[in-house]
Amino acid sequence: MNKPDKFKVFGNKVLVKADMEADEAENGIIIPESCLIHDWNAAVIQVGHKCSLVKVGDCVLYSKEYAIMPFSDQLEYRIVGESNLIASIDDGLILPLNGFVLCKPEDDVRIKKGIHIPDKKKQIVYKATVIRSSVDASAEYHAGDYVYFNTNLAIQCEENGNPLALVPMDNIELKQSRG
Repeated sequence: MNKPDKFKVFGNKVLVKADMEADEAENGIIIPESCLIHDWNAAVIQVGHKCSLVKVGDCVLYSKEYAIMPFSDQLEYRIVGESNLIASIDDGLILPLNGFVLCKPEDDVRIKKGIHIPDKKKQIVYKATVIRSSVDASAEYHAGDYVYFNTNLAIQCEENGNPLALVPMDNIELKQSRG
């Protein structure tokens, strides 16, 4: 479907086109789009005049909790505030946005087809190495630092086949500086 005609986002809003293909787990179970919390591969179609973190053509991760679907006939289009974007992807690299920190957990994180369903009964704390942080988190969290976070508060992801976690800096319990 083509982009909606005569539509323009303003301010800090971003119009994205979500990847609507069904996600199929290894055992053949199809995870419906409505059950996923975050959407990878959403392409930025348009940005408001106050946006500075992303540009048209970027791929982003955002929380569906903060997205709206303005068109009943074109469900793949969403509007989300730029401050609610979690990360962008550039040449396969995950670039955290808005206070998120990208970490490599020391323990193995089980991910199947990009999906991680945490066990809410277990309060597991991971030790992880900081890979990258958003601009607003970079003063506090540097590459190589160790951080500890609750797995239920992180977004599990994968970069170049490596299991990683995007953690809001407010949900990091403890930091150990390198060196």
